[in-house]
Amino acid sequence: MPTEWVPSSPDTVADGLGAWIAALGDRLGRGEFSHLGPVTLSDGKQLGAELAVRLALNDIDHYKHLPRSWGNDVLKVVRRRLLLYDLQDLRQQLG
Repeated sequence: MPTEWVPSSPDTVADGLGAWIAALGDRLGRGEFSHLGPVTLSDGKQLGAELAVRLALNDIDHYKHLPRSWGNDVLKVVRRRLLLYDLQDLRQQLG
């Protein structure tokens, strides 16, 4: 999974979030998350681990295909940042 939509801030590069995200699709395909219970997202919502990963990957795909002009839309930028927070939370819980 390409990670060009992940901001190249020192935090995301230094902590390897992009590489972790890139491996999610393969891990999902191997069924690594199907037996796990719920995970808690940054807003406090709980979802099954497999569903949370599928939704995150779908969101990544959505942002990856938006035109460059979307960067001027403050709401989309905020939603993207919230997705990154969710991904960071998922990484903490799923490894």
